[in-house]
Amino acid sequence: FVCGAAVQWLRDGLGLFEQSRDVEALAREVKDTGGIEFVPALTGLGAPYWKAEARGTITGLTRGTTKAHLAR
Repeated sequence: FVCGAAVQWLRDGLGLFEQSRDVEALAREVKDTGGIEFVPALTGLGAPYWKAEARGTITGLTRGTTKAHLAR
């Protein structure tokens, strides 16, 4: 539902990379997410039912978390 907007937010909002296409190379720098879970409900949650009041979340952060883990 919002994957493209999530990549745009990672680029423009967090400044993790310069161009949207760079997200793939960044994600390939790590073998897995390192336990990170990202729910990109940046404008609400679209599935299984629309919930406009839902908000995004990132869980599983540690001191070892990198931007590559988030991109993955």
